[in-house]
Amino acid sequence: MLGFHNIVEKLLPDVEDHVKAIEQLVKYKNSEGEFGCLFVKASAKKLPGWKWWVEFGSECPKLQSVAQKVLSQISCASACERNWSTYDFIHNKKCNRLRPDRANDLVEVFSNLRLISKVNNIEYEE
Repeated sequence: MLGFHNIVEKLLPDVEDHVKAIEQLVKYKNSEGEFGCLFVKASAKKLPGWKWWVEFGSECPKLQSVAQKVLSQISCASACERNWSTYDFIHNKKCNRLRPDRANDLVEVFSNLRLISKVNNIEYEE
């Protein structure tokens, strides 16, 4: 629950909104209102989480907005893999005397340069 409270605090900075989200979480956990319907529970097994909250979370608007933002996040290791690849490129057998903080700085610079060149590319679309 600590993680939930941290996310709610970040996404809903107003204390009153935070309290409303907690109240709405209790309603969700107790299957009150629309959350108690059998078809709502059955559709939770078929729909992606964020779509389910779009369709059935209207009774709990604060909790719905938090759930949609959290559940629509893409989980992927590509960025980590790209970062490790860059680190391996910089800190290899020939350049193995780099201090860790220096290697991290070089990885950050290299990654930022790659990002800038991508953005400056004429064919780049946001």
